[in-house]
Amino acid sequence: MQRIAIFFILSFSLIIFAGCPYGSTFSAGDTKKAVAIKKITGTWESKAPGITTMVIADLKKNYKGYQLGFEPGSTYDPQGMMQIDTAYAVHINTIEGHLIASVREPAPEGKFFFYKVELKGDSLYTHEVDEKAFDKEVYKTEADFRTALATKLKNKAVFIEKKVWWRKKK
Repeated sequence: MQRIAIFFILSFSLIIFAGCPYGSTFSAGDTKKAVAIKKITGTWESKAPGITTMVIADLKKNYKGYQLGFEPGSTYDPQGMMQIDTAYAVHINTIEGHLIASVREPAPEGKFFFYKVELKGDSLYTHEVDEKAFDKEVYKTEADFRTALATKLKNKAVFIEKKVWWRKKK
């Protein structure tokens, strides 16, 4: 499959148009404190550049997470951040009043990429967390990273590349 821009994000999309999403070895929040959003599962389509169809499924019944994938035939993303033939693990945490999706690359050492997600009716909005907001900062601990992320999320300018998805009709 082809490489595609991330995130689910989620996604969760999770798509890159001009900038790049921020990547970290730490997730935005604890998976044990993740938020389950039942209505987020399903197939989503977008007319914006990049990935055009994504599928979000529950990861496990006892785990508040999701699996993010892309349907064959989705438009190739020129920045090549994600692959259509790969499933990505996603969990969502509430941080500073925002639902933030941590989308993890499949490799064991894979980075997390972050997206604000908003579900309104049959529309899903994703906003990348811009890497420029972190100005090449290096975090040595998960706690330091999460504190910095929470501080940065107070500034709405940290969100870039809004993308709108519509639930695919069956």
